[in-house]
Amino acid sequence: MGEGGSLTLVNGTPYRWRRVQQDNYQMHSWNFPEGIEPSTVPNTYIEFNQGVFTTRSDTSGSVTYALEGTDASFRIHIRDKPSNIWIELNGLEATNNPRGSEIKLGWRHDGTVNFVLSGKHGSFHTSNPPMDWMQQNRTTLGQRPLSQICILGTHDSGMSFVSHTDAPGGIIDDYVLCQSTSVLGQLAHGSRYFDIRPQYSGGQLWTGHYSGKLGGRGESLSSIISAVNQFTQQCAELVILRFSHTLQTDADNWRDFNNDEWRSLMNELLKIEHLYVVQDKSKADDLSLLKLDDFIGNGKAAVVCVMDNEGLEFGDFAEKGFYKPTQLNIRDEYSDKDDAVVMVNDQLNKMKGHMSANEKRLSLLSWTLTQQMPSWNGNVLDLVTKVTAFLKPIRQLAYTCNKELFTRLLPEVGDKSFPNVVYIDYLDSQDYLALIIAINDKVFNN
Repeated sequence: MGEGGSLTLVNGTPYRWRRVQQDNYQMHSWNFPEGIEPSTVPNTYIEFNQGVFTTRSDTSGSVTYALEGTDASFRIHIRDKPSNIWIELNGLEATNNPRGSEIKLGWRHDGTVNFVLSGKHGSFHTSNPPMDWMQQNRTTLGQRPLSQICILGTHDSGMSFVSHTDAPGGIIDDYVLCQSTSVLGQLAHGSRYFDIRPQYSGGQLWTGHYSGKLGGRGESLSSIISAVNQFTQQCAELVILRFSHTLQTDADNWRDFNNDEWRSLMNELLKIEHLYVVQDKSKADDLSLLKLDDFIGNGKAAVVCVMDNEGLEFGDFAEKGFYKPTQLNIRDEYSDKDDAVVMVNDQLNKMKGHMSANEKRLSLLSWTLTQQMPSWNGNVLDLVTKVTAFLKPIRQLAYTCNKELFTRLLPEVGDKSFPNVVYIDYLDSQDYLALIIAINDKVFNN
């Protein structure tokens, strides 16, 4: 007996995977399915034999799958001490992964690692996708409107660290941090849709996550602007920034931004390079009609800023890359629950039939759990005590539901049920991007 964990295999190809070889030495559990059908996502439990007299460095295992109807194959390997799972592309090549290359999956004791393979023979995509994934997929996605493309998004994107809080001793961090890395890191992991919640603090623009006056300040707006500019200098991708949940904390009574503060925000955002201005004015009212190539087909990046204030008059900022929520036309209905089973069923039901609905809107799949705040008597110390006693940390909630993303979403996706934005907390790897590419592959490219 020894450490155990799981490997999820995501078959996003149109081919059945047939197991042609399996062996191991000193594995307590190493038994993979004989066949894996297209659009299925089996999860296999793995366990090492780590007895007192076992030389752990000798422990190993492998299994090979062939893709029926093709000459393509790949091999799964495992070793102990250090514990590690990796994929050898011994019989296929994929974008950013040449034939014979290896993809390190790592190991998570009592957790799950994922391997994604999608696309078709001659055009496979897999884990370890390219950073400029939109440009690399323009052959298949470039002529499709945004309404027929799936992208990755992050919730409360500016909250990967706490730059200021009135709560003592880091006690609030578990309850306000929603991301594991900065906006620059999220861009590198494949996110292209960002939930930015600006606040004024000390006369400067930051991001924040608050409930009333309890919460914390996160990444600065200047850091986010620098991150977007640094990224788009290297990768000519489409980036969507949505600004909402504004908060003026310099005022005695904290409040939303007024129009002057919104315009000050937009003035700062003019420092973003490649702000996108719609060339076809007939489509300016609905950006979902624009093709991906309309944004990035000229080899330049495109940054779209959505200002979530319908009553705001843009004035001098009109036609400079700023848009109202109705122009992006996203359906965003989160479950507002802290139970993963309830949230998953709610979001999948809302996604079903989306592509065939009469009301053409972009569909945001909010794969997030929401902490349920306890009641309190107005005393901040009392609330902090209750929060730390009853609320689950956001990281814990994210881990609970993010692992379900790989097993539940792809089988439900089809030409009528399709998410345009998959929106998560704690984006910590490119695994999620590989799944997003698989979703695009399944519906439109296979």
